[in-house]
Amino acid sequence: MSQSRLEWAQPFVTAAVDAVRAADVATEAVQPWQLGLVDAACAIHDGALTPLELVESCLGRIAETEPAVHAFVSVAEEARAKAAALSVDRPEAALHGVPVAIKDLIDVAGTVTAAGTTVFTEPAAQDAAVVTRIREAGGIVIGKTHTHEIAFGVSTPQSRNPWDTSKMTSGSSGGSAAALAAGQVAAALGTDTGGSLRLPSAFCGTTAIKPTHGLLPVDGIRPLAWSHDVVGHHGSGRP
Repeated sequence: MSQSRLEWAQPFVTAAVDAVRAADVATEAVQPWQLGLVDAACAIHDGALTPLELVESCLGRIAETEPAVHAFVSVAEEARAKAAALSVDRPEAALHGVPVAIKDLIDVAGTVTAAGTTVFTEPAAQDAAVVTRIREAGGIVIGKTHTHEIAFGVSTPQSRNPWDTSKMTSGSSGGSAAALAAGQVAAALGTDTGGSLRLPSAFCGTTAIKPTHGLLPVDGIRPLAWSHDVVGHHGSGRP
């Protein structure tokens, strides 16, 4: 991975966040789970919201919508305790207390990376590199989301589209897109080999980009085609 490319991109990311914070636009959110990633992170840093309030709201939204949407393979039991611990700390890291969903192709320590199959049963020994980065940035892993089997397909049949549950989410990162569209989280990780971030976002009305190949580490992620695999994030489409 080229550090120089990340350094080149950082000013643009910072400028975009600053622009959102400076915009005099009233938010329509009335519950914490309705906040987008930037708004949620800024609210925590500004002291208007605690990590525990945000995580509790997202867990409540998951409980309310999951029976119809089926976005998650599992929800992290420790997310609430982690949020409570972060709520007493002064926010410093960019994602301090923000819950993030992880596609079930990406290792989370102590959790099985099933990849949409029943073949893999051993819990991961350690976090994938990108999960480590999320934790270092203050993010809270709130659960693992469904993927098309071994990421080799574009339907993610376990999950349903929140806009119309009779419709598909596409895939293979369909669980992450469904979680975002349902307001269960404001950020999620997915992977993309031939459209697996972009297609579910198009179907579910969320946002995603396929990062430059090799820009982000894929250590700890089950491969499909090493010469094309990338890991990237989904956003809810809200600021």
